[in-house]
Amino acid sequence: MRPHTPLVVPQAYFDRFPLEDIVLPELLAGDADDTFLEANSPGKQSLGRKLYNALVASYGNSDTALRHYYQAYLASIAFADEQVGRVLDALENSPFRDNTIVILASDHGYTLGEKDYLFKNNLWESATRIPLIIYDPRTKSVPLVDAPVSLIDLYPTIAQITQASGALSRTGKAAQLFGSSLVPLMSGADGGGQRFVISERQAGGQKGAMHVTLRTARWRYILYQNGKEELYDHQLDPREIANLAYDDEHAPRKRELRARLDALLGRAN
Repeated sequence: MRPHTPLVVPQAYFDRFPLEDIVLPELLAGDADDTFLEANSPGKQSLGRKLYNALVASYGNSDTALRHYYQAYLASIAFADEQVGRVLDALENSPFRDNTIVILASDHGYTLGEKDYLFKNNLWESATRIPLIIYDPRTKSVPLVDAPVSLIDLYPTIAQITQASGALSRTGKAAQLFGSSLVPLMSGADGGGQRFVISERQAGGQKGAMHVTLRTARWRYILYQNGKEELYDHQLDPREIANLAYDDEHAPRKRELRARLDALLGRAN
């Protein structure tokens, strides 16, 4: 459950991160001005903006508020990390140490004050990027893969590693598998530059309406339910500060990513 709200762990983990020692990231004023999540929350603030404003109001200023929140978040990460270590120590001291594949993942990231937002439920890098570590004891070298991958890639990866056969579905019937096996990347194959992944979140108002984002090795393109767009160049702007979606210079790139997204979703532009 950690790190996850409520950020409650034993005090000893808080003590590891004194408030005065916490170095906050540079959060730029007005960074949310060229974004459109709030415009897709009709008649009210998004939950993340509401939580951010409530946090700041409770402490009186953003610096103090975020120091307390980062302390709690770091304490929760340290607590979770220690529990993972306990499991791995038990595995290391068991008869299964040489034939057990370990996968460490999370369900989502977390926005911690960027763009005046706190929480998940957005399509920026902070909320959609997760830790993903796969350890196979048979692998002699351990490559670090810098490529877009998705949680839906884990099922075909496990199926290939375990050499599963037959219908890979709960009902036993043939089913289309989305995602692709990560085994080639784990083996050091060079193909990460061609990969892309999508993430979605439900839009308020219309039933079934979704906001969606496409992430390639370099670009993030976001399409909101109301048609507004965001485009970020991660090679030059890894913090997603400048929305390039309405910059004429990047119009061809935006059209390319929009066409790819529409094709993936099976819909006409």
